[in-house]
Amino acid sequence: MEKFIESRDKAGKITSMRTPCQGEDLLSISELNKGSAFSVEERKRFGLLGKLPASIETSEQQLKRFYKQYSQFETNIEKNIFLNQLKQHNETIFYQLTAKYLDEMMPIIYTPTIGDAVEQFSYQFNQPVGLFLSYEYQDHLEDILDQVNLKDVDIVLVTDGEGVLGIGDWGTGGIDICIGKLMVYTLCGGIDPNRVLPIQLDVGTNNQSLIEDPMYLGWRHERITGEAYDAFIDKVVKAIVRRYPKTYIHWEDFGRDNAHRVLNNYRSKHTSFNDDIQGTGATATACVLSALKAAKADLSQQRFVFLGAGTAGTGVADQLCHALIRSGISEEDARQQFWMVDRYGLITTDMDGITDAQTPYARSELDHRGWTLDQVVDEVKPTVLIGCSTVKGAFTE
Repeated sequence: MEKFIESRDKAGKITSMRTPCQGEDLLSISELNKGSAFSVEERKRFGLLGKLPASIETSEQQLKRFYKQYSQFETNIEKNIFLNQLKQHNETIFYQLTAKYLDEMMPIIYTPTIGDAVEQFSYQFNQPVGLFLSYEYQDHLEDILDQVNLKDVDIVLVTDGEGVLGIGDWGTGGIDICIGKLMVYTLCGGIDPNRVLPIQLDVGTNNQSLIEDPMYLGWRHERITGEAYDAFIDKVVKAIVRRYPKTYIHWEDFGRDNAHRVLNNYRSKHTSFNDDIQGTGATATACVLSALKAAKADLSQQRFVFLGAGTAGTGVADQLCHALIRSGISEEDARQQFWMVDRYGLITTDMDGITDAQTPYARSELDHRGWTLDQVVDEVKPTVLIGCSTVKGAFTE
């Protein structure tokens, strides 16, 4: 049974919502629950008389109460937990509250606090949100998608939890990144929160502390890789597109060995986007172009040095390289204007373990192999220095 049915106008705006639910069932549906704001007529009609305190409040009165409750928590993670529980209880008031105090609450529902939430996921878990598609159950993917109680989904936000922010592999806890990012989409982009679906792909974890943690809720297995991993991703995409053929697939926080490949495998087949690669790249490129305009400098004359050559770093480099090519430089010459430094120093062509995304930027000057950031800066004298390593204090000025 559907919890509620929406009626929309031609522009997609909700004009009415109908539900067969009554009493406690209605109060348990976060999309419909108004709590103390239900009118007398609504309380009579939906069997809510006696199930709520007598006072009928406006949303402004509710906002004051919930903000006061929020303010009583001392730590950011406590505030994050409170807001997520509020969303599970009353989605409308959650978005009203966070929209009203957006500057204050954005760092709580997303970065940086979301990193703590991911790490503590198995300890703070109380109610599932979204889907958990485990490698163990790959033969049931279509059945799982068919059971989703959403008629239409505009955005599916998917992670495998391997490259979470700056904290790495946190397995099934990565679902919190998807949930938080979709909140941002709604608050800042106006995306309908009832037409989105967060998905955690559980392909194991290489974080030994999680595997050994008796509280860990994910699959206790080392990460699936190679052909088996790609085959699983393909099954997931086919199951998603079968159920929601027009949905937009957002890939989030995949590890550096998989992020570019997964995006490239599906970007020409389905509407796909990787925020770490394309979103970060577009934003950084816009910043560089704006700075060059202010300085009246020529893009083609710039020398780019990167600290951090993972998913974000190579994504930014790709966007800047495309900008150079559009300015009239050949692709080969454009790539020669980049120097990428990672944890093992300057990336060169003879290094072991460099990724496909790093290969185009690997330097051929083999005697420079392993050079530190300081050595590269002294030699190259970059005009643009970009940090994507999450190493605090790496840049001293």
